[in-house]
Amino acid sequence: MRKFSFSIWILLGTLVGIAVGTAVSFLLPTRYEATVELQVVPCKVPERFVGPVLAPPIQQRLKELTMRLLSRAVLTSVIQNLNLYPQERDRLPMEDVLEIMRKDVRVRTQSENSHTTVHLSFRYTERYLTKKVAEDLTVRLMDEYLRNEVAYQYMTVEFLGSMLDKASGQWLGLKQGK
Repeated sequence: MRKFSFSIWILLGTLVGIAVGTAVSFLLPTRYEATVELQVVPCKVPERFVGPVLAPPIQQRLKELTMRLLSRAVLTSVIQNLNLYPQERDRLPMEDVLEIMRKDVRVRTQSENSHTTVHLSFRYTERYLTKKVAEDLTVRLMDEYLRNEVAYQYMTVEFLGSMLDKASGQWLGLKQGK
């Protein structure tokens, strides 16, 4: 008789667990996640020409870009342009809404050999807006990265030009000295 009552308790506990789990899953809002992966292969001039000083490491540059991406100005623009978090914006100050969005955006980097992969993801309750925000943030990240890359390339060209002028001057000095 005892084995039978123990089995009933296990069965009853299992059924209650299934019922509670099902009820909770229907009560929680559906959350969608859009993820974008970008492979970054930076342009590289050999260090023997320019030294390691000219451009910071790619990880550091991506960290700075991520901080700019999650800045108040950028996130406020995205929130207002796509009308995100309407209920939260009605009852919370904008700083709190920005913190909610920062928790929903995830940017991480992974380095392998000569390239780095950036994983950007966004979670939200509406499928279309989730995809749209992930695309918007990706475009902003890529634009900022390319702008920085062009600036570093310009600095590299300027540096190499000055080194060439210096070397030409030294060569002419040596040639005239002979």
